[in-house]
Amino acid sequence: MKRYIKAAIKNISEEEEDFRWDLAADPTTDSRILAQLATDEDWTVRANVARHPNTDVATLQKLAEEHFAPVLVAVSENPNTPTSILMRLADYDIYKAAKNSIEHPNATPELLDKIADSDSYATRAEVADSPMASVKTLDKLSHDEFSSVRVRVAHNKNTAADTLAGMVTDRNIDVLYQVARNPNISVEALNAMQAYVDTMRSVSDREFVQRTIDQELAERGVK
Repeated sequence: MKRYIKAAIKNISEEEEDFRWDLAADPTTDSRILAQLATDEDWTVRANVARHPNTDVATLQKLAEEHFAPVLVAVSENPNTPTSILMRLADYDIYKAAKNSIEHPNATPELLDKIADSDSYATRAEVADSPMASVKTLDKLSHDEFSSVRVRVAHNKNTAADTLAGMVTDRNIDVLYQVARNPNISVEALNAMQAYVDTMRSVSDREFVQRTIDQELAERGVK
């Protein structure tokens, strides 16, 4: 077996591109062969190596230093990619890699906090929607300029009562609805939201939010 692997490694660069691609995708390919294929000139071969379950951490680390998005995304798809490499991928600020990292089995609240600093509102929204997002991260995102991020913060069951209290005067009606429906919001914060609702110019918005507040208070037995 060892002689076969050595022979394969010796001759692999001379093989046709299709063969190298298939070898990198074969679930039985040895990690030593994958390490060599990780330097292939064809990025699709390297991407196959990046997502391969037999690829070792050292090879994944090298691939994570590559400044080519499809390969970096493939690294984020590998279930064996450690948190340290996912942290490195966050530096590239690639939406698909970030989304994979957020959902990765090795994701941590610290990783999500780093990803939350992304320049992409879509990436920040993915963090705000995650059940792994920490109280600190959600509080940071509660001030986001994009309402689509704030809506997800307001909906997240990890969002703290203090953060929700700071969102009761949000200018977006969808945010206010989610804030009012979050089980962590206090009665005091709901009353503060009610006072804010009274200042709204739009009658339909005012009535919509008011109904939501009344419903939430009724469910808590507050008159």
